[in-house]
Parts: sequence; C-alpha cells; structure tokens
Amino acid sequence: AGTFRSDDMVTCDLCPINTIGGEGDSECEVCSNGKEASDDRTQCVKCTRGKYKGDGMEQCDQCPVHLYTDDEGEAECATCPPGEQANSAQTGCEPCPLGYYKQ
Repeated sequence: AGTFRSDDMVTCDLCPINTIGGEGDSECEVCSNGKEASDDRTQCVKCTRGKYKGDGMEQCDQCPVHLYTDDEGEAECATCPPGEQANSAQTGCEPCPLGYYKQ
C-alpha cells in the first residue's frame, strides 16, 4: 500500500508527496486541504494544531508568525483579536503582556 503502478512501469513506486495509494492502485489520490499524506503514503492525516495546508501546498506547514490554528485539519491560519497575540506554539491566542497592546 502507498504505492502505485501504471501500464508503462515495471515496478511499483511510492506515491509522491501529498498523495496516497491503496493496494493495486494505478494512480495516487491527492490529499485535500487541511490534510497531508502519512509517511507510508497510505492515508491522508489532518494537519496538527499550529499548522495548515491550503491550495497548492504539498504538506502541512507551521502558521506564519503571529497567526494560529486551534484545531486540526485547517486550510488556513487565523489572526488573534485585538488585545491578544498567538502563543509560541501557534495553537491559540493569549493576552498581550503588561505594557503592550495590539489593535
């Protein structure tokens, strides 16, 4: 599993990044937004909190600085509301520290 073989191939090849294959497949299936292929290319798994995968991306990436995702399987990162900033793990928001602000 996780491999495919087409008519012009002699052996089965591992499916490319962001795709999965089942036993006997001749093509690999692309994982949807918010998911990436497992290392063995047998299943699409949700991006973990703090990561995302949107259009045109091959795998889940860490949210850009100051953005976050607080749930698994996100296709985009969110901005914290005024008075809050993303925590260091980028999995949620926390209040601005004393002496700081954010509009």
